[in-house]
Amino acid sequence: MILFRAKKIIVKICFAFLFFTSFVAAEQKEQDINKQYENIVKYIKDNPQQAIKDLKKLADKNNSAAIEYLILLSIYEPQKVNTPEFEKIAHRLHTDVMAQYEKVVPDSPFYRMYQHKNEELIKNDYMKCYKDLSCLIEVGVFNFSKFFNIWNQQSTNMRYVPWKIVVPCKTAQKLHLTAILDSAGGGHGAETLDISDCSQYPQYEFPADVEEYYNYIQRELEFYNPGSIRYVYMAKNIYENILSHYDPDWNFERRYYPDQKYLQALPLEAWAMESYPNYKYFDEVIKHGIGFNQAVEKLTKHYVKTFQVPEEKAYSYARYTMIPMAAQSSVVDKDTLRYKIFSGVPVQEIKTWIENKKIKGEVFAEPETPHQKDEILMVSIHRPDVLKMLIETCPNNKEKLNCIGLNTNVNAKNEFGKTALMYAAQYGFMESVKILLESGADINAQTKKGNLEDDNCWDNICIANGERTALMYAVQEGHLDIAKYLVEKGADINLKDSKEMSVYDYLSGKAPYFGNIKRAPTSIEKDFYPPKKYENKNVTLEQVQDFVEFLDNHAKVR
Repeated sequence: MILFRAKKIIVKICFAFLFFTSFVAAEQKEQDINKQYENIVKYIKDNPQQAIKDLKKLADKNNSAAIEYLILLSIYEPQKVNTPEFEKIAHRLHTDVMAQYEKVVPDSPFYRMYQHKNEELIKNDYMKCYKDLSCLIEVGVFNFSKFFNIWNQQSTNMRYVPWKIVVPCKTAQKLHLTAILDSAGGGHGAETLDISDCSQYPQYEFPADVEEYYNYIQRELEFYNPGSIRYVYMAKNIYENILSHYDPDWNFERRYYPDQKYLQALPLEAWAMESYPNYKYFDEVIKHGIGFNQAVEKLTKHYVKTFQVPEEKAYSYARYTMIPMAAQSSVVDKDTLRYKIFSGVPVQEIKTWIENKKIKGEVFAEPETPHQKDEILMVSIHRPDVLKMLIETCPNNKEKLNCIGLNTNVNAKNEFGKTALMYAAQYGFMESVKILLESGADINAQTKKGNLEDDNCWDNICIANGERTALMYAVQEGHLDIAKYLVEKGADINLKDSKEMSVYDYLSGKAPYFGNIKRAPTSIEKDFYPPKKYENKNVTLEQVQDFVEFLDNHAKVR
């Protein structure tokens, strides 16, 4: 009995071993075939006829090879499309697709949308679809290349994948199929399918400095959303990147954007008019590297040379390419006071313009720009000459008769209680600080109370540390010369913000609550976390020690 049981165990072990070895052998064989296929598609560009011959040998062993074979036949040997061989392979592939949907969809409803996509393509006549090159490519990409031999491996959380099926560049451009955008129903699986070999042609590469600026601005102004829709935005950005390099749609304005006014504006230009911080960020982005305008000009020439299109079309598409979706802007009225201040119009010219308005009895219609946030003195802090001129030329009074519609009150506050003095202190404009104090600015004015914990704070502006003073802003940004000046002029060093943080906390970096951060204007992320280590990166240890000694001496004198 024992011997009998031992024999049964040995037999089971042998069967298990044989099954395992056969499974391993099958896996290895499949890997070898995949490797052969990958090597073949590498030389389609240089030797398509040889690729066709080699793919034919794999057509009954590998579905990606089979669909690639049909694609190349349709392009280079179209007379063979109506042959029994073509129809036999098409029938086998279609049968595999239908069988896999029957198998997968009941357990994974996610794939039902691809089943519907497939049904839309074949329209109850799969052979007609397979004999139409554009339809054949899309069927191949979604059903064979995308999921690697029909869903053996799922692709998830991918934004960009160079898939196994390769469409020769010229054909892909003609069919506008250099890439396919799969939104995955707006979910996490959204991705861009790069299916052409256009990247192998160096003539499509942007000039190096244009490419650097393009990558910078797309990365800097990428729209961020914490929801799963972010994967769609990310995939779409990559999709547009492929098209902009290899397959520009010169009729994009008709297909996508009937209103093309934003193409006349710089990225974020209208947003930049709202406040000095906005304009400062905008100016840095626009002037990065070779700068936006030069990048557009060089890209226009590249498009004209590479695609032989009229300069007007090339220019429009170059601007479209360089303006990230999230940074599209409305056209700015250049005949406004804000624009003149930000764009650097000489102070005397601005003064004459204002005085002529007075003579004509004209009044400034505020707000001058959409979504205006800050009053006119706040947007002038980087230009002390303009700031002083506005205060003198357009003095504030209750009736605002002499101000012709402008609020030039030096203590005016924006929607969260910030004053021009706070702005000047924060951004380091000592001369503007002096002008504002000499004009009666409240040195100890505080912002509104923080509202970060409010559920709807993002509808306006989220403020972690409210009740800040100009002194706190100056210390936070490391402008200790301004901070000393403010203290000497009467700034209260004992005031605390809404989180009970003092000027010493701003000096050490303990305040603001979430540290000194920079966030792109296209982000809607609202999760703020306090830093693990408190550090004010805007000051050195020596500066901190010097300022603490200054405050101590000031306290003793008082």
